[in-house]
Amino acid sequence: VLLLSFSGCSSSDGTGRTIRYDIEQGVSNLDPQFATDETARMIISNTFEGLFRLLPDGSVQPALAKNYTVSDDGLVYTFQLREDAFWSAPDKEHPSEPVTAHDFVFAFRRLFQPDTASPFASSLLSISNAEEILNGTAPVSSLGVEALDAGTVRISLKERETMLPSLLANTYAMPCREAFFNSTRGRYGLSASTLIFNGPFKIQNWDNESAISLRKNSVYYGSVIPFGVTFSIPSAIAKTAEANFVSDPIQRFLNGTTDACKIDYELTGQVEQSGGTITSFEDTVWVLALNNDPNQARRFSSL
Repeated sequence: VLLLSFSGCSSSDGTGRTIRYDIEQGVSNLDPQFATDETARMIISNTFEGLFRLLPDGSVQPALAKNYTVSDDGLVYTFQLREDAFWSAPDKEHPSEPVTAHDFVFAFRRLFQPDTASPFASSLLSISNAEEILNGTAPVSSLGVEALDAGTVRISLKERETMLPSLLANTYAMPCREAFFNSTRGRYGLSASTLIFNGPFKIQNWDNESAISLRKNSVYYGSVIPFGVTFSIPSAIAKTAEANFVSDPIQRFLNGTTDACKIDYELTGQVEQSGGTITSFEDTVWVLALNNDPNQARRFSSL
């Protein structure tokens, strides 16, 4: 359950102000292709953007993919990229650069490097030669992700994958700019200075002892309602804070310190009078496994 309140914002929808949200602990890695921590992936989803984006209802819509086509056999996807998508400038001396098809090719090849394969590589084994690259029997350059030109990405599959748009909305499918990646000398994603962003926000401050602050990315093409998001880390702050510091997420929400807080369903009764909006999420997946072994079937029928 997520409790929302915009009492700390300048309007009912949060326009122009910073949303305050507590997280349990800091993050150590924000490399989209490798970060597995839930909080890290939430931050990546707000600071990067891929070919598709995931909507609150679970559906997907094109993001950096301005449009795309699928071959008749369902094995070749061709994406035309937006011309107004840019990376944030790495510093004052370097200008913003456009997001290109090569950024996607480089990112996907990083997923399947045999010596440093991403933990998410198995999610995209439907891509041509992906499994062979992981096994070391094919070069990474043979991966079925190609840049036809700066604005066109083609993904070739070895078998149909009806879930491909959803897979491409995940954090591990975000683009990566090769030149900037190489400039970080192996520290990509380990600090705010070793990241550039193409999503609605960029990281202004990354301090695992207090808070991680996101602010509007000025080169983002779309409309962004809040000015920023501040992810506070009460458990870390409490170590050096005064004795009267409030670290409980629910109490921080009720006293107006934060604008949103995640709680278990059984605690909703404590905040029903708070004036916030309660939104619940179902995170249980039910799986029905069928046993087709006739010997076991006969055994169970005799019980």
